[in-house]
Amino acid sequence: MDRLSMLSCFVRVAESGSFSAAARDLQRAQSAVSQQIRALETQLQTRLFDRTTRKVALTEAGALYLQHVRGVLERMEEADQIVSDLDAGITGRLAVSAPVSFGTQILGAYLFQFREEHPGIDLDVSLSDRFVDLAADGLDLAVRMGPVTESQLIVRKIGLLNRSLAATPQYLDGHGRPSHPADLKHHDYVVRSYLEGAEQIRLTRSAEVTEVLVKPVLRSDNSHLICEAIVAGMGYWTRP
Repeated sequence: MDRLSMLSCFVRVAESGSFSAAARDLQRAQSAVSQQIRALETQLQTRLFDRTTRKVALTEAGALYLQHVRGVLERMEEADQIVSDLDAGITGRLAVSAPVSFGTQILGAYLFQFREEHPGIDLDVSLSDRFVDLAADGLDLAVRMGPVTESQLIVRKIGLLNRSLAATPQYLDGHGRPSHPADLKHHDYVVRSYLEGAEQIRLTRSAEVTEVLVKPVLRSDNSHLICEAIVAGMGYWTRP
């Protein structure tokens, strides 16, 4: 017989104190309920109820068994509910990390739309320009620019960004305008400290590629500080 069905019958008989009441609650024949209890007692090789013509009472073994069986049935109901909730839609916490500027200018709108489509999701968003350890930081997803060196991560390319070299008129007026790529090595630069190869500028013109080693006067892992430094005329930078 179905063990779960036997346990359900056992709990209902124990709580109602009668086979007939349990049968009504379970919408089964009284004979079927009695058969389930007898089968359970046979499996356990012990008597769970003392039966009289008037009532049914738990034995000592039956009372002890009831305490544990209730917990089992409750956990099974919880498990059923969890699976039902999953079928109904995505639920739970989603921890996301992204660069500060990308998060505030681009990602936010997509996250808001995602939350509207999946109201069972709780978003935990961390905006940081540093490269993060997904496992150590408890993250489900990270958006980053540049190459990924950790082979154990599942990586998806979501787009390409063209980079260009830029400086403010204030800086150019004070330091001169380069006429050749080789002149760039004499200028000041503001770089992202978290980008591999940030001290090397790669310039492309048609099929010609020129690489220049530069002199950073400021390194930072924060895009807001980098923007302030550029506006202040501290040097060149590669954008975005």
